[in-house]
Amino acid sequence: MPQYSKSKYKIVAAAAFGGALEIYDLVIYALLAPVIGQIFFPAENAWTSTLIIFSVLAMGFLLRPLGGMIYSHYGDRYGRKPALIYSILIMSIATCLIGLLPSYNSVGILSPLLLISLRMIQSISFGGDLPGAITFIAEHAPAQSRGLNTSWVLCGMNLGSVLCAVIASALIGLLSHNQLLSWGWRLPFLFGIFLGGVGIYLRQCADEPPIFKILKNSLAIVKSPVGYMLKKYIKTVIIAVIITWMIASVIGTLSIFMPTYLVRVIHLSLSKSILIYAIYSLGFSLLIPLVGFLSDKIGRKRILIAATFFVILFTYPLYLLLNKSHFIIVALFCFAMIQAGMMGALPSLLAELFPTAVRYSGVAMVFNLGYSIGIGLAPVMAALLLRITSNVASPGFYMIFCSVIGLLAILCLKENRVLK
Repeated sequence: MPQYSKSKYKIVAAAAFGGALEIYDLVIYALLAPVIGQIFFPAENAWTSTLIIFSVLAMGFLLRPLGGMIYSHYGDRYGRKPALIYSILIMSIATCLIGLLPSYNSVGILSPLLLISLRMIQSISFGGDLPGAITFIAEHAPAQSRGLNTSWVLCGMNLGSVLCAVIASALIGLLSHNQLLSWGWRLPFLFGIFLGGVGIYLRQCADEPPIFKILKNSLAIVKSPVGYMLKKYIKTVIIAVIITWMIASVIGTLSIFMPTYLVRVIHLSLSKSILIYAIYSLGFSLLIPLVGFLSDKIGRKRILIAATFFVILFTYPLYLLLNKSHFIIVALFCFAMIQAGMMGALPSLLAELFPTAVRYSGVAMVFNLGYSIGIGLAPVMAALLLRITSNVASPGFYMIFCSVIGLLAILCLKENRVLK
């Protein structure tokens, strides 16, 4: 496998930028959930509005596997680069259009229907982008540092969430509540078109991975990548989906739902909860490459087993600690290490499970099925458990349940460190 050229940083940036835009839209939606809920789904009970807004988020995830199949089929047959350019283009346009939507008070039921439609369009593009980025970097990276290099995709993705938190904090700090409801919430979504433009430029400047060029020149392209992959690698797909679902469930509970948890359960102000979330996101984002580096030294599987054990053993006491005002930062730091431990080893693990001819399709199917179910359901389950049990640690029950199942799947997986 060839070493990185002088354009290695551009390659990493090109691949990671789509993930940053994806998480940017997802997290800005989650951070402003209390506001967006009032605009598109007004309800007398605040928890009802919150449940609806996160249910719409979950609905969007249902289309990610379809998007993954569309883009990965194109990427495995015609090239990773054009698939990545199209996905970020459609993503950024849909994000911008959300910022132009009228409120429920203006047009009634048409408003939430338009929001749901744009979330569906976004989800289709999301489904093709991140798996393509993982595939793109994995095929460019040298074997001895593939874990580190692919980890930058998820690191970049989560740095996008830090950008969200900074923007949301600025809006909440500078605008009144009425201004935020009237027009302020639109600004972060409109900014998405700028991020998309930068991403398109970076990807246009990057080259196709050499290993894919060799495959294409040798006329070894598979006519139906998804069908071939399911025929030859169905057991691997099932095990990897369970692992990805488990990791996504932890991410959804700790990242997507955390700002709402801090406001509704710990009773922090929205501005303070977003600031804490920004610090939390920055912390685990910077830990992700370190975990990727360690996975190159000791293996992806060992990293994931250790992180999963930590979730099972320490989630419940950490949630109790989170509700002690003097220990919020300590609890979040421990959660950050757990989350980084899971995320840092995942991209390279998935890319190494499949051969070049169907790698994009394999990563897309595994990532989208696991990620959609995990991230989509986790905030809803966390909100539901809190409402039913009134136990401040109840979101942790769901994390532990998912982790026990995920651990069994990790133990069944055969690790592979060579791209075929």
